[in-house]
Amino acid sequence: MTDFKSVVKLAFLISCFLFGLFLTKGFGQKSFVNQRHLGGFISFGKAFYDLPEGEPYQPILLGASYHQPFYQSKGRFNVGFNILPQFNYVPRRKSIEFGVNVQLDVNYQIGNSNIVGIRFGAGPHYVNVNTARQAKGFIFSDNVAFNYQRKAGDYSLGLIFGVRHISNAGLQQPNSGIDNLITGIELLKLLH
Repeated sequence: MTDFKSVVKLAFLISCFLFGLFLTKGFGQKSFVNQRHLGGFISFGKAFYDLPEGEPYQPILLGASYHQPFYQSKGRFNVGFNILPQFNYVPRRKSIEFGVNVQLDVNYQIGNSNIVGIRFGAGPHYVNVNTARQAKGFIFSDNVAFNYQRKAGDYSLGLIFGVRHISNAGLQQPNSGIDNLITGIELLKLLH
């Protein structure tokens, strides 16, 4: 089983690799990787373990996505941020979460229509479930995800794969947190 720290280390290494690609490539015209976008996503959480109460915590994440580049190279590299308001439902526990994540988004464009990247995010949420691992109420949702985007006209279809940890930073007990493997898709409208 992969733990959260191992995934963060792998994410850091991939970020270094993407930055290295940026340093070795020539500069070109403004491209797909440097465009703002607006859209939505759906992701599914797979539990790393069952909660002490005997059931896995497997959320369905639904939300909007806005991407704004803040470093635009003249080539294929981009650093931006994403704002992700979301509503998450956990069917087996009949519980909800809602909140906003902000992500640092590091991307590299391959060819004219493909992007690979990595995202690091966190944000405040509210969760209405109370378990032996996590208190009900205010939490932070932290995540690291790899993404792939494919451009199709003025749209982009994306795949997301990563890990997510929710906990309340010790504000209440219990605070062991809950971890999930996340897979999802996103549909984005490119803004010119």
